[in-house]
Amino acid sequence: MQEADDFGAIVFILDSSLLKFIACNDTAIETLGYSRDELLQIGMQDIDAIFTREMIAAAYESVRNSEEKQATVPSRFRKKDGATFGVEVYFKAFEEGGKPYILASATRASVIEKAKEELQFHSVLFSHITDAVVSLDNDLCITSWNKYAVAIFGWTEHEVLGVSYRNLMQPFYPGISEETERRLYHQEGEWRGNVIFSRKNGERFLSNVSYGLLKDGDGNVNGSVAVIRDRTEEEKKEKQLLYLAELVNKTSDAIISIDTAFQIISWNKGAEIIYGYTAGEAIGKDITVLLGWENAGIRLTESKHRPGKEAYWQGEEKHAHKTGTEVYALVSVSLIQDENATVTGYVIVGKDISQRKQLENKLQHLNQELEQRVQRKAQELTHVFERVTDAFIALDKAWNYTYLNKKAGEVLGRSPEQLIGKNIWTEFPEKLQEPFYRLFFDVMEVQEPRRVEAWNQFYNAWFEVLLYPSPDGLSVYLQNITDKKRTEQSLEEGRKRYERIMETVQEGIWHIDENTLTTYVNPYLASLLGYTPEEMVGKSALDFISPEYRNKALQNIEERKKGVSGQHELSFYNRQGQVIHTLIQSTPIYEDHQYAGSVSTLLDITQKKKAEEELRLSEQKYRIIFEKNPLPMFMLEYPKRNFVAVNNAFIEKFGYSKAELKKMNMRQLRRPGEVYKSDEIARILAENKQFRERMYLRKKDGTDLLFDVQAAEVVFEGKTVYLTSTHDITELAKAEEALLQTNKQLRELTIHLQDIREKERKHIAREIHDELGQQLTALKLELSWIAKKMTTQQEAIVTKIKSSLDVINGTIHTVRRLATELRPAMLDELGLAEAIRWQINEFSKRTAIEVDFDTNVDETVFPPDISISFFRILQESLTNIARHAEAGHVECKLHLADRFLLLQICDDGKGFHPGNTGDKKSLGLLGIKERVQMLNGEYQLSSEPMKGTKLTVNIPLNS
Repeated sequence: MQEADDFGAIVFILDSSLLKFIACNDTAIETLGYSRDELLQIGMQDIDAIFTREMIAAAYESVRNSEEKQATVPSRFRKKDGATFGVEVYFKAFEEGGKPYILASATRASVIEKAKEELQFHSVLFSHITDAVVSLDNDLCITSWNKYAVAIFGWTEHEVLGVSYRNLMQPFYPGISEETERRLYHQEGEWRGNVIFSRKNGERFLSNVSYGLLKDGDGNVNGSVAVIRDRTEEEKKEKQLLYLAELVNKTSDAIISIDTAFQIISWNKGAEIIYGYTAGEAIGKDITVLLGWENAGIRLTESKHRPGKEAYWQGEEKHAHKTGTEVYALVSVSLIQDENATVTGYVIVGKDISQRKQLENKLQHLNQELEQRVQRKAQELTHVFERVTDAFIALDKAWNYTYLNKKAGEVLGRSPEQLIGKNIWTEFPEKLQEPFYRLFFDVMEVQEPRRVEAWNQFYNAWFEVLLYPSPDGLSVYLQNITDKKRTEQSLEEGRKRYERIMETVQEGIWHIDENTLTTYVNPYLASLLGYTPEEMVGKSALDFISPEYRNKALQNIEERKKGVSGQHELSFYNRQGQVIHTLIQSTPIYEDHQYAGSVSTLLDITQKKKAEEELRLSEQKYRIIFEKNPLPMFMLEYPKRNFVAVNNAFIEKFGYSKAELKKMNMRQLRRPGEVYKSDEIARILAENKQFRERMYLRKKDGTDLLFDVQAAEVVFEGKTVYLTSTHDITELAKAEEALLQTNKQLRELTIHLQDIREKERKHIAREIHDELGQQLTALKLELSWIAKKMTTQQEAIVTKIKSSLDVINGTIHTVRRLATELRPAMLDELGLAEAIRWQINEFSKRTAIEVDFDTNVDETVFPPDISISFFRILQESLTNIARHAEAGHVECKLHLADRFLLLQICDDGKGFHPGNTGDKKSLGLLGIKERVQMLNGEYQLSSEPMKGTKLTVNIPLNS
């Protein structure tokens, strides 16, 4: 500024937002009489004798917004000693580091030039200022009225000139009287404050007014000027800010905003709780000094320059409490940027994690054995104390992103760097089809905050949306409340489910108040007593209780008043006078620590009571049956197997007295080699609750008898026992053994007869084939020779000979067929599979029934008894199909697998009931079954009427 000093100009550099000097030259110090430090603590409004702060701010704004970014205006400066002098001030707007500044250079001017320049400045000021500027004479009549006054009040300049300011605009001064306002105005020469005015349409509105006196060159007052700003929109914004401040103030986290010089701008209730300072103590202080935050500069720089991330930093920091104690905080730092992306400050969110840090310090002193558990606990605590934030989005009035935080980036699936400066509807065209689109426009149109809950189909989630509009754009807070909505839905479903349960549960539910009056009964209970719920509500519960139980009921109510829950039995009379027995579970209800009644569930045990009485009579009856039963019977207690009771027949059979048996265990009646079987019986009883088996039991004299033993679980005298009956089958077992031996002999005889029959068939088949076949062949040859010797004149004889030859040929064919059916030679020569194939072909030729044959058996030679049995089973099956099945198709399978030979024959005939195979017509099936049993094989026959029949035979080859 040395060059300016040489020319005698007063030069300042001003912060245009704070209206304060940040630099000045020596000429300014010498001319105005202030020290440099004093000048740097004040602004242009403090040395200007004409213009108010609002006028100067308007002038600065006009300069900044002009194309030239400069202007020259006349004014008067006031020295420190009060003397004034005229100046011509040149303003130049410029930016440094993204922040706006004003360079002001003032030189002295003559009075006439000053007046001209003042008039010119007023003209420029009036044309650019956005507030209403009204000039008044000494009688408070309007002498000038700029275009913004027309816009704010509605009157034209022609309508107001010369009209009384008070009569026209009807000012009201909130908080002070009009006399006080006049006194301050005339004594001080200026006044600032809030005033309520009337518009032309009668509407009253709040405004911010700055009054200043106008004086001539001799210092005489010749009027005044008022700068009036409509605060209607500001008031809306203030309400929005108050709402946001309330949200911020209610959180338990510390939320602090600072400017770029680290000076605290805002300080919420959470910060006061965590750090101990009130907002009044904190605001305006350097945060690094107040909280002892040595790393603040580093952290704020990291949030600004973190590569590949948004302007955001998070980590743990150590701060100082007002008391001097250490406060550990989980700190998040976010940048505040203006529309030009210039950093204007920072938002710091801190969560008190001191308790967690204390726990971590304590855990460090635990031994190595607990180290893993400590680490897991620390991780759990870290997750518990993690900060959960809402998504915040700022849009300008052209729907371009101006700011969004990290959470918003997560919700939108983009980083803030990708979206800032871009249009929301261009970046997310799918949102044009969502309710958010119309909602955003509606809010901007009415310019009123709004809170909505909406389902976002794109994100498949519920969001709580807080919208704060302004003329410049829209602020949007998004909070994912899907879990909350699900919880609300679950609670609602639970409530409805509880109501449905209450209405449909097959137990009575009864609410009474502190005076025993019924407040609720469910339909089941009302129906049980023969009433409707409406008839019972409002009546005393004692009215429904049997007289003999009322004292007991009153005693139970007294217990509920003491806070004791309980279960008891009560009897009621229903509307028909019948007694209803119930089991009641009652729980007291307390409201504000006072007994307010009880809720009870009632289970109808009337039938149970009847059953108990019937059981008592039944036990009495069955005890008599038990005692008088001719079969030996006893009751055992498990798992000890001690005798609980025995009847007289048992004592007579085994020879022990009741006294002896009471000291004995069931194991002592088993033969020594079979005692181990008792454990298996115990397992079966535990699983099936009943048991039946033959076993030997030893009498007192040492005799072993075979018994058919049956046991079942019963309840006897209130405990579970096993009632066991025994039937002496020693003689029956001997008879069964003899019968089995007889059956075995018969089966051996049957096998022997079957072998003899097959050998006889084989012998007869060979005799027929060899003897009779040879003789018929010889006879055929003789007749053929005779036929050749006959002359043609003997035609009748030749014809007869040919006829005889045909008979002989048929007889030969019949002989062969009979020999084959008795014992097919190919069974011995080609094997079982080829014999079956031949038999199937013969069957198909004879019956025209199609048969499919499937086999994996080659030329394997099987034992003769197996081969002939399988062949005979096939013959019998095909014969049954031809006679009875009326089938059109048969499937036959012969398979060898795992040393088992399987034959399966299926037809699609009319079928039958397998249970009817015992009549005389089914002897063929019985023969098949007998053959299979002789070979130790498995036989299975399945059939249903009209669904065909399937026969399966499976025989082990080692049999």
